[in-house]
Amino acid sequence: MIWRARYALPPISSDAFTGFGVIEDNEEAQSALRHYFDDYLPQVVQLLPADADHDWTKDVSGTWLTHLLHEHGINLRHLGHVLNLVSACETQDAIKAALRSLTLREMTVRALKSVVLRELRSDGTVPVEEVLKSVGADKALSALVFKYPEAKLSGEDERYVTQTLLDAAACSEPLSVWSEVRDATTGIVSDVLTTPDFPSVEQAEQRLLSELEVRAQTLGDDSPNLLSTMGLLLRLYQSWHADNAADTQLKASALIARMIAIAKTDEAQFSWVYNDCAWYWYGAGRVKKALPLYKRSLRVKKAVYGKRHPLVLMTLSNIAMCYNDQALYEKAQPLLERVLRLREETLGSRHPEVAFAMDKLATLYSDQAEWHKDPELLKKSRSLYERALNLMQDVLGKEHPEVASTMHNLATLYCQQGLYNRAKPLYETALRLHEKNLGELHPHFAATCENLAILHKREGRLDEALPLYLRALKAREESLDPDHPAVAISCNNLGCLYMDQGRLRQAKELLNRALLIWSGSKPAGHPDLVKLKRNLWRLDATLAGKDVSWTRNLPFGL
Repeated sequence: MIWRARYALPPISSDAFTGFGVIEDNEEAQSALRHYFDDYLPQVVQLLPADADHDWTKDVSGTWLTHLLHEHGINLRHLGHVLNLVSACETQDAIKAALRSLTLREMTVRALKSVVLRELRSDGTVPVEEVLKSVGADKALSALVFKYPEAKLSGEDERYVTQTLLDAAACSEPLSVWSEVRDATTGIVSDVLTTPDFPSVEQAEQRLLSELEVRAQTLGDDSPNLLSTMGLLLRLYQSWHADNAADTQLKASALIARMIAIAKTDEAQFSWVYNDCAWYWYGAGRVKKALPLYKRSLRVKKAVYGKRHPLVLMTLSNIAMCYNDQALYEKAQPLLERVLRLREETLGSRHPEVAFAMDKLATLYSDQAEWHKDPELLKKSRSLYERALNLMQDVLGKEHPEVASTMHNLATLYCQQGLYNRAKPLYETALRLHEKNLGELHPHFAATCENLAILHKREGRLDEALPLYLRALKAREESLDPDHPAVAISCNNLGCLYMDQGRLRQAKELLNRALLIWSGSKPAGHPDLVKLKRNLWRLDATLAGKDVSWTRNLPFGL
């Protein structure tokens, strides 16, 4: 989160700065906060009355309002500020009154949800309905002021809340909020991960676990309403480890088992669970666990949405990348080619998703070309990478993280073709962007670090390659499971460098570690395993005093 403050990237919710322990005297964070509240938030609110797609005067739910605010990166904890800014909008009185009423409605629902959840947490045996009945107008107004202290409420606002939104006799009317509060309390998780009430990620995990326990007590251990909380917890485990990655994976594995058991009760409604769980396993380097979940998700999504729906194409792409990681190129290629064709047909040639599809297909062609020594595939891969990079820069901007990833991929292809002068500036730019956007522990940063090291090594600059290899290994060891396949890549590459430096015992230890990891995660005959075993043979022959100068050790790029 701190990198967002460091570079003051707008637009972004202020939760990026107020959460996760950003200290108060951090001037960069404070500057970003001032930008958010003083410049960006007022601009967004001024745009609301001009929304030509929506008639605010006929809206009674406020769903579109919250959708627009979220879409622009506005956190709904700041609805009090929105209310104040709506009053200053230069627009028709009827639209201004409608926006003010809708904002008050959402604020009231969220304030009441906080009250009810607090009561449930204090005594998990009390039914939700009894807690709802105990909340009167005075308590509701107090909660509203407590949750949104910045809001300037008039007497008319308070009467609207108590006499219209909270009128028990109007429960069947569309303006009454009680049914919405009930649904929000039992079915929607609060914004735990981004709330500024928790200065550390550890406390966010504990809050999620606590919320999950309370919901289980009131709704049952197998209630589908637990899935939203579970999904947030799984996302947390995907990017953060309390003690170490191995312990986190054990917790995630148990959580995934619970989520899948619930999802099986209504696969059409909860197919997203299979996809999210598969995405966790894929990120953890467990392709064999991810693939069957992706396939199950695809089966359900096809039945519900049809073969051309974006969610179906996304899952097809994920399945293809699993195949590619296992060197099953003949299975991956038709899937990725189909995804690209359908994305172009349904979205047009200038959509970011088209560029992402190009990037994935280019990666497949590049991997195949390296293994089969096929120059035609290299040409196809290069053409797709260059098209994807140009498109991403046009539609996403030159600083976007996805631009950096495709830049890295194209640089790797140039290296395969021996075009080091073209590859080096792309790697250096991608490395700068990854460090800026993602931080030094992110897998993308580690991969680019490593491939730039490979380039230096090929050009004979071993002293420049070594610190990059060490940074890549450190990043992967600190952010990934010890048995993650990417850790094996770093072990092999650093081991190869040590071989060239004559540090054979250190090289042997690293190559054996890589072999142990990949023997459990890659199929026999995989190109990476073949290369690794060749490197070990070369090392053992060198230790035995044999002349292997006619061979070379083989590094791995991502």
